[in-house]
Amino acid sequence: MRKFFIAFIAVCLCLLASLPVFADEGEAGKDLMGFFDWLDQDEVDLYGSIEAEFVSEESFDPDEDTGTESTVSYELGLSIEPNPWLGGMFEVSTEYEKPVTVDEAWVTVGNPERFPLYLTVGKMTLPFGLYESAMLSDSLTLELGETTSTAAQLGLEWEALYLKAFGYEAESRQQDEEDELRSFGADAGFLLDEDDFGIQLGASWISDFEDSDRLTEYLNDEEFTLLNRVPGVAAYASVTLGVLTLAVEHVESIKRPRLSGEDGIEERPRQKAWTTELMLDVELEGIVLEVGLMYSESDDALDILPRQRMGGALTVYPFEHLRISVEYLQEKDYQVNHGGTDSNADIVTFQLAMEL
Repeated sequence: MRKFFIAFIAVCLCLLASLPVFADEGEAGKDLMGFFDWLDQDEVDLYGSIEAEFVSEESFDPDEDTGTESTVSYELGLSIEPNPWLGGMFEVSTEYEKPVTVDEAWVTVGNPERFPLYLTVGKMTLPFGLYESAMLSDSLTLELGETTSTAAQLGLEWEALYLKAFGYEAESRQQDEEDELRSFGADAGFLLDEDDFGIQLGASWISDFEDSDRLTEYLNDEEFTLLNRVPGVAAYASVTLGVLTLAVEHVESIKRPRLSGEDGIEERPRQKAWTTELMLDVELEGIVLEVGLMYSESDDALDILPRQRMGGALTVYPFEHLRISVEYLQEKDYQVNHGGTDSNADIVTFQLAMEL
């Protein structure tokens, strides 16, 4: 699949380079030019990126390697709105020597600008939490709470208020369940967005907090079976004044998960995390600058997340389609009496990206 994806991008680039030749080749050229004219419509948005990233990272464990690694990732997406009441989006991505993954693929029926109700069905990131950020790396709240799944979402937007209710296919399984759990959740809030002022307040609830992408990965890696449903909640707020935005967020499970593994059945503490971030978005001499300063903490998430994560990021758009970013983070592990190492780790990331 990775080779197919890279080959697909290469073919697209070759076709773009061949447009002047095809333009003079009769019906074939007309068909090809018609295809690119279709892509150039306001209703169609083709986008993508190629990101080269270099990371210098320390480890909490002195026995683990510390050094620099590099990755290259690719993303390609297509958004279509054939009429004002119907829209859809498809997005795939991959990293070097990794399989292609479908990040999102959904269809929306409705138009909140004309009627408050709408329906979205497909694979999507569920509306649990906000996770607004100018950082390269994820906050601890995002790592703990972000959930991607196949879902059906019913939304309501009226003035500055919004409400989203969704049902989705759970990844975690109870011991006595043969099929995937049928799970659900909701997100409600207030959003006011003016020229130089914006405010957003909201809260989310989900029936299966352990279905988040990070927790599902942890359960699978450790070969744990979840024995109970663990609901979760999130609360978030952001305020924008001119070029500055302050965002705060908290996510947590509201029930202790019971896990079955090789050592028997154990009950884990309720996981939680919170994040505060200050963001700056400004344009100087035609160059766009984005700055993020983040502080994030987790609690009772040993073996899953660090205890603290703090740092800053600077992103520069020197000209169209080019993005240059640098980020510094410091992470702190849990204390020794809580099972951690009480050590710090420094992480420096440089990223060069071309965006379509």
